[in-house]
Amino acid sequence: MKTNALNIHKQLYQNLISRVDTNRYANYLKDELEISNIDDYIFSTAEHIAPFNTKNTVSFLLPQLLLQHFKIVKKRKIVILGGSLVSLDNMDYPRGFYLIDKKKRAFNLFSQKQKKTTTLLNDRLTYENIQDKNKDIFFQEFKFLKKEFQIYHESFAHQQSNIMKNIVQKWSFDSGDVLIKPLEHVAKNILIKLLKVDDTSINLLFENIEIFKQDTYNIFCSWTETKGTFLFWEVQEQRLNRIVYEDKRFIGQNIEFTINRKEILKLLIENGILPSVSLSLFIVSWLPNIPIAGGHRQYWYWQYMIESFDKIFKVKNKKRLSQFGYNQLNFSELDILSHYGTGLDLAISNIDKKRLFKDIFDLSVYKSNRKDGFYED
Repeated sequence: MKTNALNIHKQLYQNLISRVDTNRYANYLKDELEISNIDDYIFSTAEHIAPFNTKNTVSFLLPQLLLQHFKIVKKRKIVILGGSLVSLDNMDYPRGFYLIDKKKRAFNLFSQKQKKTTTLLNDRLTYENIQDKNKDIFFQEFKFLKKEFQIYHESFAHQQSNIMKNIVQKWSFDSGDVLIKPLEHVAKNILIKLLKVDDTSINLLFENIEIFKQDTYNIFCSWTETKGTFLFWEVQEQRLNRIVYEDKRFIGQNIEFTINRKEILKLLIENGILPSVSLSLFIVSWLPNIPIAGGHRQYWYWQYMIESFDKIFKVKNKKRLSQFGYNQLNFSELDILSHYGTGLDLAISNIDKKRLFKDIFDLSVYKSNRKDGFYED
C-alpha cells in the first residue's frame, strides 16, 4: 500500500503526544533523562541515522525535525533511545564502520574482534587508537569528528550519541531539542532504582514470569530455544551471552540466579547482566504509559509483548504505546549523498531545508502490512 510520507509523520506525531494516565513511573524516566517535563518530549527508538550507519535511509528524527521547523506541528523536543546491544557487525544496524564511497571502501573504527561487541560495551574511541589505514582520508573529510574523538565519554554508545547531537546542530537545528541516550543503559538505571524500593510492578512481573515466557516465545527480540535472550543478557567482558529461564532459574553461560530482588540488583549494579529489549521497553514505555515510535519489526513485536504485560497486570489494551516510526525514505537517487550512509552524508551537506522537506515528503512510502514480529524459522 502506497502512503503519503507527510501524512504518516503528521499522524505519528499526534499518536506520540497522545498520553493517557502518565504516572509515577514517568517521573523515574524524567529523572533518569534529566528533563523537567516529560510531556514536552516525544519518544522514539526508530533511528537509522546514526553517524556510523551504511543505510541510505532516513527514519524518524529528520522528518520530525522538519515538520516542527516549518510549523506543521507544534514544537516538541525529541528523545531518541537507541538500541545499544546490537553487535557492531550486524548488517541491519552497522555501527562499527563507514563506507568511504559508493564503491563501498570500508573505513573501520574497530578491529574485527571488536566488531563482535556492542556500542554500550565498547570503550570510547580516540583518534590515536583507530588503526585503519584510511583514517587520515576519513578525518580530512569529516573534520568535526576528530575533535569528538578527544572528548571523554562512558562508552562508544555515549560517544555516538554525542556525535549525533552535533550532526543535528550541523543541520542548523537546535541540538538542545534532541536528547539521545542508549536504551538499555537508561532502562538498567531505572530498574536498579525500582528494585531498591521493592517496586510492586516489578515484583508482579517476576511473580508471573512463566506467563510472559510462554507468551513471548518466538517473538523477535525475545527468545526461542536457540535465539534471543529472556529478560536479561549476561555480560562477559565486552560480549553478551544469552540467558534462558528454566526451573525457576535464569541460566547464562557463566552465571545462574533466581528471581530474587537482591540477586538481580547486585548483578545489575556490577554490570553482570543488562536488561533485554523486552524488559527495557517495559520500563521506558509500558510502565510510564509513554507511546514510543519503533521500526517495522518493533511495531509488531512490541505489540505482542504489550499483550502479555496487559494480561499479567489485568489492564486495558495498551497497544497504542507501539507506534510505527520508520518508513525507509530512500535517498539513494538523490545527489545530496556523496558516500553511502545518510548520517554523515547529511552532516557534511549544505542542507537547504525547503529542498530537503520536498525530497523527503514528495517520495511515496511503501508501508507493508506484513506482520514480521516473529523470529524466522
